Amino acid sequence: MALILAAQEGESIFVGDTKVVVEQIITPTRFKVRVEGGMDAIYEIGIKHRTEILPDVYLSAGDTGNIDFVKLVLEAPRNRVILRERLYRNAKKGGVRGED
Repeated sequence: MALILAAQEGESIFVGDTKVVVEQIITPTRFKVRVEGGMDAIYEIGIKHRTEILPDVYLSAGDTGNIDFVKLVLEAPRNRVILRERLYRNAKKGGVRGED
C-alpha cells in the first residue's frame, strides 16, 4: 500500500533519517526531488513510472491538477518510518508523533 503526501516546493519529508526535498514543481504530475545525505541525488519524478530514490523506497507522482503542490506517492516496506519534516524534528526532540 502506498503513502500519499501533498507537498509544496521546498517542503521536506524524512525516510528514516534521510531528508527528501521537493526541489522543483514542473507540472502537477512532474517534479524534482533532492535526496540528501551520502547519496545527494536529484530525481525527476512523474506519474507514469515509479523511481527508486532509496533502497526499497519508490516514489511516483499523483495527479493534483494544481501547480502549487504535488502528491508524493511513496512505496516502502512497512518498517520504514516516513514523516514530514515538522514531525521528524519533533520526534527527534522527544515529542509525541502528531503533536504540534
